[in-house]
Amino acid sequence: MKILVTRGAGFIGAHLVNKLIISKHKVLIVDNLQGVGGIPYVHPKATFIKGCITKKKILNLIKKWKPEAI
Repeated sequence: MKILVTRGAGFIGAHLVNKLIISKHKVLIVDNLQGVGGIPYVHPKATFIKGCITKKKILNLIKKWKPEAI
């Protein structure tokens, strides 16, 4: 299944992404990397888009990827 995870480079999101990839899902992370504290982590097997999910350009990239779940 293709799954979109917003804020997937933060603490909770990164752990969720890891579990999804272990479960053989394809994951798209959309994150602007503007979190407070901590070091962002992007799983190497995930597709990553840096930006804000409210921007039209980012939304168009998400639509092209066609996630089945968010």
